[in-house]
Amino acid sequence: MSFQRLIEDLDESQRQAVTTPSPQVLVLASAGAGKTRVLTHRLAWLVGHHPRAAFLAVTFTNKAADEMRQRVEALLGDARSAWKAEHTWISTFHRFCARILRKYGYRIGIPSDFIIADEYQQRRVFEDCLRAQGLDPKAHAGAFRSFQRLRSEFADPPPHLDEPWPTLWKDYLRRLRSLRALDFDDLQYETIRLLETDAALRTYLAEYFHTVLIDEFQDTNPPQYRLLRLLREADAPFFVVGDQDQSIYGFRGARPDHFHDLLRDYPRTEVIPLRYNYRSRAVIVRAAMEVIARDERRLPHEVQALQQGGRVLIYGAVDDRDEARWVRQQVERIRDASPDAQVAVLVRARSQLPALEQAFQGARFPYVVIGLRSWWDSPPIRAVLDYAAFCAHPEVDFYLEAVCNVPSRGIGPRALQKLRERAGDRPLWTYLTEAVQAGEDTLPTVWQRFYREMSEWIALRPEVPPVEWVRRLTEFLQERGFGDARQRASYADRWKELLQLLRDVKTWPEFIEQLSLRAPDDRRLDASEQRAVLIMTVHAAKGLEFDYVFIPGVEDGLFPHFLAETPEEAREERRIFFVAVTRARQEVFISWSAERYNHRRSPSPFLGDMPLAELRVEGLPLRRWFPEAWRAAVAASAPAAAGPEEPLQPGDLVEHAAYGRGIVRSVHGEGDRMKVRIWFFTGETREFLLRQAPIRALRGRHK
Repeated sequence: MSFQRLIEDLDESQRQAVTTPSPQVLVLASAGAGKTRVLTHRLAWLVGHHPRAAFLAVTFTNKAADEMRQRVEALLGDARSAWKAEHTWISTFHRFCARILRKYGYRIGIPSDFIIADEYQQRRVFEDCLRAQGLDPKAHAGAFRSFQRLRSEFADPPPHLDEPWPTLWKDYLRRLRSLRALDFDDLQYETIRLLETDAALRTYLAEYFHTVLIDEFQDTNPPQYRLLRLLREADAPFFVVGDQDQSIYGFRGARPDHFHDLLRDYPRTEVIPLRYNYRSRAVIVRAAMEVIARDERRLPHEVQALQQGGRVLIYGAVDDRDEARWVRQQVERIRDASPDAQVAVLVRARSQLPALEQAFQGARFPYVVIGLRSWWDSPPIRAVLDYAAFCAHPEVDFYLEAVCNVPSRGIGPRALQKLRERAGDRPLWTYLTEAVQAGEDTLPTVWQRFYREMSEWIALRPEVPPVEWVRRLTEFLQERGFGDARQRASYADRWKELLQLLRDVKTWPEFIEQLSLRAPDDRRLDASEQRAVLIMTVHAAKGLEFDYVFIPGVEDGLFPHFLAETPEEAREERRIFFVAVTRARQEVFISWSAERYNHRRSPSPFLGDMPLAELRVEGLPLRRWFPEAWRAAVAASAPAAAGPEEPLQPGDLVEHAAYGRGIVRSVHGEGDRMKVRIWFFTGETREFLLRQAPIRALRGRHK
């Protein structure tokens, strides 16, 4: 292959990262810096130099892993024939662990046919644990998220936990094992346990992989960093790409300090910052970097925008209804001018959604709220997942209970309870098998029909490829009228998408992993949603980019959130804001409200960190909260302002760099002593020396 061709489209810092001879490399890749390009080019570069070697490349979503493999194959071109592709593992952390455990897990007592419990199943198991402790799941709605966060950091209950947490923890693991299932955290912890107890296997894998490459390093949690340490000895090659500034998944255990840990544990690591932002225009990049530079724990690196211009507009609203109306008006203006423009409204908290949805009703643009229900947890996809789990392990009551009335068979909670009473200590499927084979006349017809149907699906499983099994299952569900009449068309579309997603799956373990090991970021949008204005949380927008981005609710207590109590949580709020701003290519619209939920609010301190002189401020002014930044903005604007070109007259609409928009009330004086009196939309009236005032005339007059 031509190594020169491989690097000819890279900039200087990207080329340095791809071609460096250093075995251990940390690439600091800020938003829009082309990190995926660098990672894939580095892997192709390594494969080109070591075509028979094995490599491990891990990331955080199936989508990213698939894209990485496709890009590497394209980059290798004719050299693909010499590449031992089966020796290059490109996957998520969890899929890598599942692959190791299916092959070697028997050494620590893990069967190779384990089920991977997805988040929906994990929640159901945890809620059963709560009920067993006499706790109402509805009254402890946040307990599952707290448990998930603890599990992402600890393999066993930490000693500081009070009851009932230790009991819930142990019961949860016991119930999972009874389902022959592992959850996402189990995959990592059990792989760590395997490698720590089996030195020969650890040495074999460490030597097998020539280089370990990690994408999105800022999202790694402690067990994932531990896996890196187990697979890489002191001098073993690795290539890590990430951005501390985009570490926003603390609730999943992500630790931005892993960058510092890496440099401590591997002191010979070469650090290479990517210097250019290819996504956002200059004003947006400078505004974002001014905010994030206040994070004293980040590894410092400068980023420059390759595209000049851009705009960041800050609007101070009277209340949240005023804010929502303003957002709608701005979106309508953008879409009227550019119908195909990609627009997103990014919120810090779901509580902001009702006011936005209400304001958007009847708007001149389509909109979609993303993330209220995962694509994977929608009924048509959930049905396929549950059928697959049941047919793999029909003896597990948990899976039978999930499918017994899908589609509707007239089997409700009462019928299920009676079956449990009949079965006693036996698994429900075992009892049904014995009852049907014995010809029990007392077994209700609905259960006999269920047994016959499910027996056919179990028998079909080893006879056909997984995709064909899913195709027949979806046809069966359609024929049986799954969902109401209004839903069936959308259900059919989702099944088509699912079949397309599974088109390359060959084996049942692959099938289970493809369906179960999807990350929250593996989102799927319908074609109509891709054309709509998207409303979503900032976390849901991670990895995406848009022409125009709106960020409402940038207020102290909401963004940063009032629950951010520790210094690290406060730093993460700053990073979340940075991620929100850097989703935009052309313009960012930031808004805050003086009143929300019937309470007085103040603008976020992040706004005071921004270079206000370069931004546009409308609505309520910011000078009360950020006097120094405000004065700097006025001072920076004043020298360049020589007043409007045309003479001002009473009634003219004008805009002041510091005070926003207003109406000219009077003009008096002559020459350099001419003064203008302006009433601003904030309700105050000010007088300025015209030759010094940063004022520009707007089109139109106030009648």
